[in-house]
Amino acid sequence: MEGLRTALVVMAVFTVGIGAQRAGACTVFHMERDGRQIVAKSYDWNQGDAMVLVNKTGVRKRAFLLDPADRPLRWKSERASITFNQYGRELPSSGMNDAGLVIEVLWHFQAEYPGHDRRPTVNELQWIQWGLDSFSSVAELVAAAPEVRVTPLGSQVHHLACDASGECAVFEYLDGKLHITAGDEMGAHTLTNDSYSQGASYVAINEALGDVIDGREGWGSLDRFARASARVKQGKAPGIDPVDEAFAILESVAMGSYTQWNIVWEPRELRVHFLTASCKVRKTVELGQFDPGCRSRPQMLDIHWDESGDVSGAFTRYRKKANRKMLYTTLSAYKANPFYPAMVVTLASYPDTCLCTE
Repeated sequence: MEGLRTALVVMAVFTVGIGAQRAGACTVFHMERDGRQIVAKSYDWNQGDAMVLVNKTGVRKRAFLLDPADRPLRWKSERASITFNQYGRELPSSGMNDAGLVIEVLWHFQAEYPGHDRRPTVNELQWIQWGLDSFSSVAELVAAAPEVRVTPLGSQVHHLACDASGECAVFEYLDGKLHITAGDEMGAHTLTNDSYSQGASYVAINEALGDVIDGREGWGSLDRFARASARVKQGKAPGIDPVDEAFAILESVAMGSYTQWNIVWEPRELRVHFLTASCKVRKTVELGQFDPGCRSRPQMLDIHWDESGDVSGAFTRYRKKANRKMLYTTLSAYKANPFYPAMVVTLASYPDTCLCTE
């Protein structure tokens, strides 16, 4: 077991290096249009395979960690959710629960995580699943987050959460401490890959100088923050559906071949729309169409499903084999490492430890 833990740590270090060199992006924003709440994300990374998963209530979980000195967080899922997962079931990159709470993750080069302490611990991706499983609102997540420590599997990230009421908060680790920006502290409900305060300051400086930030074409994190914030602030053109507007804004911050998915959440409607670079037809999923209880199996859909429209009925029962197959693809950069098969098997098997209590 210790040998496997060592292998996982080594692989995590490789993950940091490759992520920093080849991608390190994403843009997320929230807007309100005609009483509708919208959260949208451009997922920019070096590959785009993933599963869309429906996660159930009543499941007991223990956080997946690398360091045996960490005390794993334990919880039971109280909310069903839909998530987008590249690195295995229970380790999502995006998600929304049945209360309309949306949580997104983005690369953050300035992230510095805390050292060991007595708090229970969860990794940077499973923090999303814990939040979706446990809370109905941003306020609840804000209250609970300081009681949990994040220790990374190998990524420097921060998170944006928004709920069905339109409240949003940014969660980021700076100088080893959790910083939460919420409520009146937030102007634009936007996040890219610098700290929230850096993005907000960049916008304020450019506005003071009279710069037309909406016209910037740069791919840099601050330019994307400014451009998305400005287009949300402009308001929609007459006759434009808010979902169509959100996809148009995502196109304005796209990063060429790095942009793998565009996702638009409607938290009040418990609905998500998405498309991928390799399958550009727009798909829609209604979370309310699924049985939330864990007596029914989790359900899955390949993110590149090639039909358009409502694809809720195309989901099939989750299978461990499919999870393993996806991991072999998403971790294929490490094929030359002798521990590559062990890491895939370990991540694919982890969901077996999550047990239904119903």
